[in-house]
Amino acid sequence: MRLTGEFTTAATPDALSRLMVDPGRLAGVDGLSQVEPAEADVLHAVFSPLTSLGRIPLRTVITRVSGDDEGASLHVVGSRGPQSIDVDLQLDFTTGSAGTRVAWVAEVVARGSVASVGQRVWADVATRAIGDVLAGAADVA
Repeated sequence: MRLTGEFTTAATPDALSRLMVDPGRLAGVDGLSQVEPAEADVLHAVFSPLTSLGRIPLRTVITRVSGDDEGASLHVVGSRGPQSIDVDLQLDFTTGSAGTRVAWVAEVVARGSVASVGQRVWADVATRAIGDVLAGAADVA
């Protein structure tokens, strides 16, 4: 499933691109906890997106595939028991008079019983979860 979104932040592109090397800062993002570096360009965390059923914690591995002041490419794998969600995320940063515009495109694949949730419901939940965590990360940048 392909999802998209965008928002504007006061954070500079440089500050946004440095987030992957500053797990302490990411730990301040609502919904992220236990953020720890695993190896170069890889972080382990617990991502607990807010859903209509409350927060659902997912053990998450975030891998930066590429990144600079113009954007980043991330591969994110979240799992909880036999459920897993793979996200290939492309971020583009554009500086403007109102701040930095962050546009994102995510290719999301769900596995396990979570994949059987209706496409429309799942797309809304995933779009909100991705948008919220990205905006939260920009706020702490």
